[in-house]
Order: sequence, then structure tokens, then C-alpha cells
Amino acid sequence: MFRWRCRQVKLQSVFLSEVLRAVVTAKGGNARRSGAMISIRWFFVCALAVFVLSVLAAWFWYIKMPGTSYSGESGIADAAVENRLRRDVSALSETIGERHVGRPGSLDEAARWISQRFVDAGLSPGFEEFATGSATVANVVADVPGTEGDGVVVIGAHYDSVPGSPGADDNASGVAMMLELARSLKGFKSPYTLRFVAFVNEEAPWFGTSEMGSIQHVARALDRNEKIVAMLSLETLGFYQDEDATQHYPDGFEVFYPSTGNFVSFVGNARSRTLVHQMIEGFRQRARLPSEGIAAPELVRDISRSDQFSFWREGIPAMMITDTANFRNPHYHLSTDTAATLNYSAMAHLADGLTHAIKFMIESRFSGD
Repeated sequence: MFRWRCRQVKLQSVFLSEVLRAVVTAKGGNARRSGAMISIRWFFVCALAVFVLSVLAAWFWYIKMPGTSYSGESGIADAAVENRLRRDVSALSETIGERHVGRPGSLDEAARWISQRFVDAGLSPGFEEFATGSATVANVVADVPGTEGDGVVVIGAHYDSVPGSPGADDNASGVAMMLELARSLKGFKSPYTLRFVAFVNEEAPWFGTSEMGSIQHVARALDRNEKIVAMLSLETLGFYQDEDATQHYPDGFEVFYPSTGNFVSFVGNARSRTLVHQMIEGFRQRARLPSEGIAAPELVRDISRSDQFSFWREGIPAMMITDTANFRNPHYHLSTDTAATLNYSAMAHLADGLTHAIKFMIESRFSGD
């Protein structure tokens, strides 16, 4: 009996030991599983935090702009400015029409017409000629000499259009704006030379090639050892709508910007961030037109789509001022891109705001602010 009881106690002890071991093992497994779940949760929490912080940092560095975009009633624009803008857009897009190497006569006529408008403004224009295939084409250039002779600010717009389009918004509107700025700034005492340039051959197939007008201009300026301190590209500036869902963007940007296509956009690369900030700050001090801005890496492909690209290649601060073209205007590169589709009142407000912004930018840059 004693032996049996001893054996029973021993078996019970073994059984209890095995049960305890199983419980401990189970608890350890649960602990490990709980630890693994906690680690996964922390990983996702940390990843989310990094993502949110990255978005906030990108917003602050690339998208947040000084000042406040105008949101009130625009009011009545300067009628004389409005009429000049309408006249110039109509002359290029309707009287002359398509302007490209396939129609060399029209391209030459446009260059001569722009030259005469510079003369009418009291400037002395010249031509930068170069060969494109069997044709000779030209940039049209007019300088307002600076008081200090130390640097050049280029204000430019391409005057060619794509085949099949009269190119009212793209880019008779930019040329008309450049001519209006030449009129309003010719008496401004700038320490820098103000150089107004109508560029040829911005459109395909010349974009990014040695036969692009702005690439030719930058190369010649550098050969002359000129110091270009800033460049403003005036690109598609006439199309504005107050209805919702009229503005579109590359994927992801709709989170940060409005859905109403009634604003002008100030666009630069990361290197040109200071220039973009100075221009939009000055613009928002004066303009009765909404404005948005971005200074992003050139990996964002659409920010490079105009003549500022040629200056970025040489490390020069440059930016595009635009109504965002195909992200808003349904007539982009079509036969329907006509003078009648543009908003000349908005353009007149834009001209007034840009005149003030350019003065502000130049004074800020020259003072070192």
C-alpha cells in the first residue's frame, strides 16, 4: 500500500510538473505572440508617424507660401490694360495665327510684330537669330539697363504655338503679359538690367534641344559672362473659371490645392524657392487675384514644362508663372484655343500684381533679404 501511495504521489507530481510546464510554455508562447503583435503595431505607428511628418515637412518646405491668397471680389480692372492685353492676344492668335517652323512666314511676322511693340514701349529691341533646319528663327530681346550694372533679371515668354492651334492661351497670353510688364516697368529704377525676351521654339519637337530659343539665349548670355540673377517664364496666363471642379492636378496634389481654377500659379524648383517666395509675397501684397505656389524637386515633371527649364540647367534661379495650362484649360493645344476664351479682366489684375511683385522681388534680392 505504501509503495502504491508513493507511486501515486510520484505520478501526481509528474503530472503536475507536466501541467505546470505546459502552462508556462503556453504563457511564454502567448507572451511571444503578444510581443510580436506589439512590435507590428509599433512598426505601423512609427511608419505612419514618419509618413505624416514627411508630408508636413514637404508641405512646409515646398508648398507653404508667404502671405495670403486673395479671396475677395476682384472688382473692376484697369480698362486700358485690359484692352491692350486683348489687342495683343488677338493680333498674335487671330491676325497672325499659328506660329511655328512649319509656317516660317507667320513665325517671322510674329517676331517683327513683337519687336514693333517693344519699340512702341520706348525700348530698343534686337534679334537673336539661329538656324532650325532650313529656317532661320529668332528670339526678340529688349533691355532696360539697370542702375548698378550688376546682373540681369530675364522676363520671358515663348511666342511659338503648336501646329493646328492659334495658341491664344499658349502662349499669346504670356507674350501679351510680357509686353504689358515691359510698358509698366520701363521707368522702374532697377539695380539689375530688366531683359524682356520673346522666345522661339519652346514647343515640341524643339523643347530641351539646342534649337530651343531659351537654351540659345542662356548660352549666349553665359558666353558674354552675364550674371542672370533670376528668370520669370510667363506661360499660359489667360484662362480662369470660378466654378468648382474646374482645376485638376498631377496625382496627389489635389490634397493641397483648390478645385476652382481661378488662381495664378507660381512654380519653381527647389533651388528657386527664395525667388518663388519673394514673387508670391510681393504679388499677394497687391493683387486682386487668387494665387498658389510650389517650389518642388524637378522629379515633379510638370514643373519643368516651359522656358525656366533652360535656366535651371545652368543652376540659375527661375520660375514659371502660369494658369496651369492643360490642368485647367480644355482648349490646350487645340484649334479652339482662341482669343475669345480668355479672361482679360483677370489678366489685367494679374499684370498689376506682377508689376508690384517684380519690384518687390528685385528690391528684396538687391538688399540681400
